[in-house]
Amino acid sequence: MPAAASVVPVLLADGVQLEIDRHAPALSYADRSLGDEGVSRLCAALASHISLQSLDLRGCNVHASGAAAVAELLSHCAMRSLSLEWNLVGTSDSGPSSLARALAVNTTLTHLDLRNNRIGSAGVAALASGLRSASSALQSLDLQWNAAGAEGGKALESMLTEPARCGAHVESYRGERCMCA
Repeated sequence: MPAAASVVPVLLADGVQLEIDRHAPALSYADRSLGDEGVSRLCAALASHISLQSLDLRGCNVHASGAAAVAELLSHCAMRSLSLEWNLVGTSDSGPSSLARALAVNTTLTHLDLRNNRIGSAGVAALASGLRSASSALQSLDLQWNAAGAEGGKALESMLTEPARCGAHVESYRGERCMCA
């Protein structure tokens, strides 16, 4: 059990309270259906969490505005792993675009799971564009069960052939899980 001084309460919009252990290297709020406002409040509270290495937000009902809050957090923290699997980040192209801008400046994130987020070809292309940055440390990007399409697939392929990105591993548009045009 964490020491009382290291636990910080975060009050969500619906009156639900989450607890954050400020010293825990990994936090999971998977399947909590926090929604965009809850994720935004959580990310604001995590902004001063200096030891956070891994954040699991699977199944939290994250759309574009929640993705923007996560992107803001990524722009200022040293997190290494982020899971946003089973959300709705791609229902608007602004969700993947926000994440792409954060990926362009983040120097620590090595693993990003965006499986099953309804990300279309424009969103996948935006992510690939963000990963072209020399500062990006991302080594693993999982985009399975999204709709990368031909345009998104080409953007990923082009990004992966660049010398700076050769070691990256992307699971995205190949195989039966793909919905490519």
